[in-house]
Amino acid sequence: MLVGRVKITNANGVVEYDNFTKPDTETKFTGFNFQKDLKAYLKDFSGDKSGCIDYGFFYMWIKPETPTQLGVNFHPDNDIVTQNCSNFQTTLPDNKIIHLTKQ
Repeated sequence: MLVGRVKITNANGVVEYDNFTKPDTETKFTGFNFQKDLKAYLKDFSGDKSGCIDYGFFYMWIKPETPTQLGVNFHPDNDIVTQNCSNFQTTLPDNKIIHLTKQ
């Protein structure tokens, strides 16, 4: 099992989400398996507003030709909201590929 840690800040430096201080059992960001083709690792993610579809599947991959880049992609798991979600955005950008480069 992989446990994920993420800290998200907005353009003004305000922390929008941070699970670094949570114990491993409470990160809401865990994964257990590779996809069948072994090209991506699948993790479950749940943000702070789960009633607003802030949960789903998070894919991670590294291509052999770019070993210092990690690609990530988040797909919400549902499309039904159970609370007032005016102006809501998912914690992780949905359906967008993000490339993280090892420094």
